[in-house]
Amino acid sequence: MADRAATTRLLEVEAVRYRWPGQGAFALEVPRLSMESGERLLLIGPSGTGKSTLLALVAGIVAPLEGHVRVLGEDIARLGASARDRFRAEHMGVVFQMFNLLPYGSAVDNVLLPLSFAPKRRARVGARSAQEAEARRLLERLGLNPTAIARRRAADLSVGQQQRVAAARALIGRPELMIADEPTSALDSDTRDQFLDLVFSELAGTGAGLLMVSHDAALAPRFDRVVRLTDILGGAGASRSAEAVA
Repeated sequence: MADRAATTRLLEVEAVRYRWPGQGAFALEVPRLSMESGERLLLIGPSGTGKSTLLALVAGIVAPLEGHVRVLGEDIARLGASARDRFRAEHMGVVFQMFNLLPYGSAVDNVLLPLSFAPKRRARVGARSAQEAEARRLLERLGLNPTAIARRRAADLSVGQQQRVAAARALIGRPELMIADEPTSALDSDTRDQFLDLVFSELAGTGAGLLMVSHDAALAPRFDRVVRLTDILGGAGASRSAEAVA
């Protein structure tokens, strides 16, 4: 897959339509969105414009009713749910808006979790001792003291600490695409900038791309490209998204 990543556009979303269960009409329509390998792309939009749903489509968490979602040349919209899960585990690191950490797992356990489902990512890191060392390195790089929090339960961490653990989990094993849903929402402006510096530095070292959504337009200068979600939505999505999307 690494060879294909070098010659294939990282992401292509084409003629996608998605409807939430119980909705009578199409609630989200995206005619086209693409990004290149290594690109840092920011999607801007206020709450209710479909940002989280679009990320879920790109990550393969949900499948569109129509259209194509190609990641590294693979049309994940054509895969079954289990195949999408396997593809996401191997090739994408996701920072969910609600973090989705295992509450009773330690910080290190949570960072290591993707490697249990992704043999290629696990092989890039190495043996178990190397995996734990890499988890601790990422936590430290993201501004946490791994000695102090490594064995603390995720449920006992602050919101800001949980956010950083979630980012370390997304980065481990060098996935080709990092997807982040409002990853700086719990951080003040100074901490936010430091956090992004560290994430960008880690991504630059692997050549991975970043697709991030936010309502914070102040982040725009930090990214290679900024797209306003309202500019890429089709007519059906534009008319329904404000009603239906969190």
